[in-house]
Amino acid sequence: MKIPKFLFPYIFILFLISGCSERTVEFNELYDGDLSKIEKITIVDGSSGYSIIINSKDDISALIDEPNSATYTLTNIDKDEINGTLFGVAFYEKANHTDPVFTMTTNVTDHKVFESNADLATIFS
Repeated sequence: MKIPKFLFPYIFILFLISGCSERTVEFNELYDGDLSKIEKITIVDGSSGYSIIINSKDDISALIDEPNSATYTLTNIDKDEINGTLFGVAFYEKANHTDPVFTMTTNVTDHKVFESNADLATIFS
């Protein structure tokens, strides 16, 4: 089958569009669960290893409001290409659990890589 030459520009544009499938989401779309059920948050500084545990409902609510006001652009970057992190945050739905239900770093959450319009390192410092 021979493809008419006038279709090549359209095929080229289709390939470009299919490779650029980035989309913008909000924080609650990164986390599939119910943010109001979070009972504990741990934050680890990526450069020093210093960690903090937050158990207070008021502090958790205030902390979740910050990333909720930001937007996140999901990218096509492979998470294995990212080296190092400024911070790591783990969210727990039960305060006594050792396995978080959701984790995020500077620009990776679970298996999704994102760019944020907010300075998340400042939010989680």
